Amino acid sequence: TALFLVAIPVTIGIIALPNSITSVILGENFSLGAADIMPILAITALLQGVKIYYFDLSFQLGKKTSLQVWPVLIGGIVNIILNLLLIPPLGIVGTAYATLISYVLSITLSWIIGRLIFPIPFPLKDVVKIVICAFLMGMLLFFRDTPGETLYGLVIKVGLGVGSYFVMVYIFNVWNIRGHFNSQLKRRKDANEI
Repeated sequence: TALFLVAIPVTIGIIALPNSITSVILGENFSLGAADIMPILAITALLQGVKIYYFDLSFQLGKKTSLQVWPVLIGGIVNIILNLLLIPPLGIVGTAYATLISYVLSITLSWIIGRLIFPIPFPLKDVVKIVICAFLMGMLLFFRDTPGETLYGLVIKVGLGVGSYFVMVYIFNVWNIRGHFNSQLKRRKDANEI
């Protein structure tokens, strides 16, 4: 749940602010092409992280790490084939799509094989709440995305996104965050009284 609590809103934030992020990091001369592929790369990075830090745990806990190579190998072969097919008509965007499709295949294979080795429970209820909170945050940021953004403006947008996301996480009580927060306040109060 902690992985999804952080990774999903970061991904949605990057998808919502591609022009602002690339303007600050790359400058205006290079930002236009990069902004087009930024959302695809963000989703790809999310899938890679979920595969490595969640689905691949089945192979490690089941002590069958040698089987972990098959989803990666098949995904890599598909990536090469898709690059050969998609780069000529789409250029760098074709590369991004090829990578995304190969990661979707790789994570699906990891999930299927991993379930047979060592099933790991999926926190569906909390992930649905996280996606809703991240989507609402993304909608708030999407309409504020502008090319030619300054670092100061990007920091304000990121702060707005983080703040609104954590307010929604608190409201939706994702991962029993209210209980954790209240117990921390009680501990501090008790420590101050001593």
